[in-house]
Amino acid sequence: MLQQTQVSRVVPAFERFIAAFPTVNHLADADERQVLALWSGLGYYRRAKNLHRAAKEIVARFASVVPSDVPSLLSLPGVGRYTAGAISSIAHGRPAPIVDGNVKRVLLRIHAQDLDPGVPATDRWTWDHAADLVNIASSPGVFNEALMELGATVCLAPPSRPMCDRCPIAPYCASRAGLWQTIPRPKQVRPPSDVFCTSLFALDSRGRVLLEQRPSEGMWANMWQLPTLESPDDWPSRPDINAFAQMRSLAIQPAPLAIAPIEFTHQTTHRTVRFRVLVATPLACVRKTRTRHWASLSDLDSLGISNAQRRAIAMAADQRTK
Repeated sequence: MLQQTQVSRVVPAFERFIAAFPTVNHLADADERQVLALWSGLGYYRRAKNLHRAAKEIVARFASVVPSDVPSLLSLPGVGRYTAGAISSIAHGRPAPIVDGNVKRVLLRIHAQDLDPGVPATDRWTWDHAADLVNIASSPGVFNEALMELGATVCLAPPSRPMCDRCPIAPYCASRAGLWQTIPRPKQVRPPSDVFCTSLFALDSRGRVLLEQRPSEGMWANMWQLPTLESPDDWPSRPDINAFAQMRSLAIQPAPLAIAPIEFTHQTTHRTVRFRVLVATPLACVRKTRTRHWASLSDLDSLGISNAQRRAIAMAADQRTK
């Protein structure tokens, strides 16, 4: 949960998640929709799906005991080298290395290695050096956490200045004499791509909102949302929106009766998602299917819905009441 998510958001979500799934068996037996619902708000929903799949494999292959060795951990869905090293060293005390951005920066600076942090050769160098260190540590988990914390709080990344006067290994650091300004080299950051989403907010006679489930791959996989037409280049045209709505037995009110569209932007790490929410009217009974159903506004917390879609629903519902 802490990967790509702020601690302040994780704590209450973690407590709810553990209350619902206190053991790996509880998680393995859960319905994926419940898992995604409890993950709502944390983003990167593929992590929740992989965690659910990993729990099933731990039950089936490891007799419900989370393995302690790195090769077994790496065989689980969604577990990479970093996660495997963290579980093996911190939870089981094994001498397994961990390399994140903080550790990479500390190691490169200590050895004054002017290497490109984004290439595989640099990854190999940092993992090898981290392994050498953790293999001689008396407490591998504590050492790994200390190395990460050193990078996070002392050996800071630009534009912050590292606090070399507080660093316990400053006497051994080859970058202390000013090289820290260029080591590691800055990453080449690609600008986020745009996604244009037109969502339709439709209520039935019982005040329930129409939701659809997203595909099993891609952005917000398997999450529930308002019927949404996406485009990578620009807003969909009105004829395309009307055709999209008609396929769902919905109609967009023509001007001047139409309620003004709601617009907002949702920023993710790799995408700028631009939302436009239109109020639609059901033309006929929209039958419930496996990927489409009507949901009470009071029951949305039990569904896996992204923060962006929750905002779209809340803003549209608020507009309808005015």
